Amino acid sequence: MSDDSFIREVNEEIRREQAQALWDRFGPALLGLAILIVLGTAAVVGYRYWDESRANRSGDAFSQALKLANDGKGDEALAALDQLQKDGYGA
Repeated sequence: MSDDSFIREVNEEIRREQAQALWDRFGPALLGLAILIVLGTAAVVGYRYWDESRANRSGDAFSQALKLANDGKGDEALAALDQLQKDGYGA
């Protein structure tokens, strides 16, 4: 019985050492990969938010220009559309 427990303890120690060696070898690379995945995901989400905000601002400016045109303020509407053309979403 004591031989079995000794062999089991030795096997557990060998497995622990193998796991530690594996972590020592690949651990830093795995951590680096995880950090890159998190940063890449944050960059994509941030870019999508920025792009959507920019599109929304252009849409709001276009709606405002159409409202001016419907209100009979043609010169102001043209000025707003010209400004939108210069720095709008499609520019």
